[in-house]
Amino acid sequence: MQPKDGKTFHSSRQQADINKKTVASNLTELVGTTITLLSLFQRFVNFTVGIFCPLLLKTDLDNNYKVYHPTLYSSDDEDEEDRLNSLHRKSFADRGSVRNFHDFHSSSAALQIQDGVLSLKKLARSWGLTQIDLRAYEQGGDFYDDGDIMTLPVGGTISVTRIALFSRFLLLGIEILTNNFLGKHNNDGFRFVPEKGYGEKWLDPVVNATLRGFANWDGQYFLHIAVKGYTTENILAFFPLFPMMISFASQLFHVILGSYISLSSLVLIVSWIFNATLFTKSANLLHDLAQVSGTFPDPTPVILLFCFNPASIFFSSLYTESLFMYLTLKELMSLYYGKPYKALMWASLSTLCRSNGILNFGFVAAYFLQEAWTTTNRERRNPFFWLITKALICLIFLAPFLAFQVYALLKFCNEWDGEVPLYCRYEILPYSYIQNKYWNVGPFKYFEFKQIPNFILAAPVLYLQFNTNWKSFVPLVSQMDKYLCNGIYIILLLINIKCFQMAKLFVYPTNVNLCGLYIAVHGVFLAVFCFVFIHVQVSTRLILSAFPYFYLNIAKSCGNEIVAFRRGIISWPIRSTFTQLWCVLYFVFGTIAFSAGLPWT
Repeated sequence: MQPKDGKTFHSSRQQADINKKTVASNLTELVGTTITLLSLFQRFVNFTVGIFCPLLLKTDLDNNYKVYHPTLYSSDDEDEEDRLNSLHRKSFADRGSVRNFHDFHSSSAALQIQDGVLSLKKLARSWGLTQIDLRAYEQGGDFYDDGDIMTLPVGGTISVTRIALFSRFLLLGIEILTNNFLGKHNNDGFRFVPEKGYGEKWLDPVVNATLRGFANWDGQYFLHIAVKGYTTENILAFFPLFPMMISFASQLFHVILGSYISLSSLVLIVSWIFNATLFTKSANLLHDLAQVSGTFPDPTPVILLFCFNPASIFFSSLYTESLFMYLTLKELMSLYYGKPYKALMWASLSTLCRSNGILNFGFVAAYFLQEAWTTTNRERRNPFFWLITKALICLIFLAPFLAFQVYALLKFCNEWDGEVPLYCRYEILPYSYIQNKYWNVGPFKYFEFKQIPNFILAAPVLYLQFNTNWKSFVPLVSQMDKYLCNGIYIILLLINIKCFQMAKLFVYPTNVNLCGLYIAVHGVFLAVFCFVFIHVQVSTRLILSAFPYFYLNIAKSCGNEIVAFRRGIISWPIRSTFTQLWCVLYFVFGTIAFSAGLPWT
């Protein structure tokens, strides 16, 4: 009995030792992973703080800023002024027509940048979003508070493509770690049922271990559409451009690689590459937008804010954010280059991507109205006919959106045995009906006590979006007397009263900024709409992918605040600090939560 007992006791000791070693090994691995994550997080914070807010560093401010002030120079400096004007004209001639969206938006401001010297002359007081709000100045020094100059850091730009790709691979690393160490939380979201044979191909486990976290929540719907198409009514809430593009490319690769990988896995790979590419292109377009808008000589803060924005996970996931941002930026840049019909094409494609793409037509409409009300165009014989023609052209470009609604009618309206849906009776658009029925979208429907955490998560973007655009909206609305003069002038022509000389008696406001007004109205509308109508947690990704001027507004506001802080005008840059913390926390923890299937949508 004794040897048997001794042997049994010895086996228990061995098992206990094995368990201790296993626990120790797991703890060591967990500690090592934690240290790695903390190291990456520290580098990320140092990187963003060091570049996004260089003014917070202990550097000589006056060496980073040089300001050319036109009124400080006598007539002896006219040659230098002419040289800068020539450089300005050449720089914009390289970009396209001078008569473009930039001229309308910046209201004939002249921007010259040469050897770190910035000049803004002939500033109209109706600048709107590009109005300079300089709060930092030093009497007798290089800073002035008269509204004719803008001080922003010059030089030291970084590679836009490099920082955009760095942010995507950093996010991919966080997703892989979350995917393999935290697993997936069982949520109540839609579940995509893969095709037969999924998981049996030898590359499927690899894709599942690396990219599975990008297909949570709405990504499951897009994955379903890309693999199986529109099979049920509720899926019509998701527009076809993104999933169909992904499906087409995946099907092509599947013809070649079908023996090694399933179609669902190919969709995940293609979507990540597709989104990373579009995100990088969007970052470069945003860089150009920041330059041509006349606000940033060095758009580095704008690019960093975009590349590490709080909704970053959605720009890499199986979502439409990257595609919609790209289409919106292409439209805006087309307007800046003076190509409204090309802009209409991009706006039309955006309506096939998301429903709020319809709002993008407002940019083109503002462009046409601004063109109709300029001094040159008021000589038109029949401005009414001209505006009606432009309106009809805009309606024609709405055809893709309407075609998708017709597709919904044809596909599902013949399958009902019971009560026919309202959209089959042509009483409502299919998209509106589905949003109301399946997602309970409507005014104040999300105002419930259990949704308070979601309102808290959405509060930063809603506040910043509303605040910055409202500050631009109010000064423009204060000029409504000028708009009234325009209205009287147009009405006199529309009713064909042949008293052109009488019309000329009215003060014609040539510097009315309709484009700036629409940008401000667009921004305010998005903030109010997200707060009142939709699931409020969607606000962050919707605004950050649909309104590129958000990044310009926040970067400019933070830049002005940091200048004031460095000059001792304010005790601490609260907004800048808050914005950085918001970006870092949402970038890291939002990626972890979404990848794990937690409620981060």
